[in-house]
Amino acid sequence: MSSRQVLLAFGFAFLLLFILNVFVVKGDAVIWMNQNYSAGLNIVFKYITYLGDGIIFVPVILVALFIRYEIAITAAMTGILLAIITGVLKRQVFSDLSRPKSFFKDTYDLNFVDGVDVHSHFTFPSGHTATAAAVALLLALYIKKPIATAILAFLAILVAISRVYLAQHFWVDITYGFLTGMAITFLARWLCSGWLKNKSWAQKSLKSVFFARS
Repeated sequence: MSSRQVLLAFGFAFLLLFILNVFVVKGDAVIWMNQNYSAGLNIVFKYITYLGDGIIFVPVILVALFIRYEIAITAAMTGILLAIITGVLKRQVFSDLSRPKSFFKDTYDLNFVDGVDVHSHFTFPSGHTATAAAVALLLALYIKKPIATAILAFLAILVAISRVYLAQHFWVDITYGFLTGMAITFLARWLCSGWLKNKSWAQKSLKSVFFARS
């Protein structure tokens, strides 16, 4: 599977989110999911959302160090750019936009999943969705297997939906959060590929170091 095909697969995932965003009035998706809570979905989305936590970069980078330094560096660059760009967008550019908890404060009594800390501000774009999309796309670009790409894209979509289900974000937040994550991964990979192109050490790994010593 080529890199272009991987990008097309994730582009299709984004398109699905975008099409729904066009037809969904702000807040409607949150209310609809809020009215259709179930014990099973509460558990699934409560934990699947952690795949969009920034800490997910730690195990990805650690594993990548034993595969190829280039991948680990690209993952680290992706995480750094993601933190900076989403932070600026959330806290500077779109700081006046409220999350569902604050948006519906006087108009609709939202239900919340037990054990989930629901925030009120800095809603756009969804950082968890951006992280999930970024990590999933990064892994898919290196694995380049159709099944792996489908699974990774699906997991990223689930993380995105979990943010709406948990009343943490609106559909528009996850739509452009997904796009942001894809764009940042593409940018990080482009920057790192240019920087590491002629560096032989970047193609090595900690595994080769350990084997050399043994």
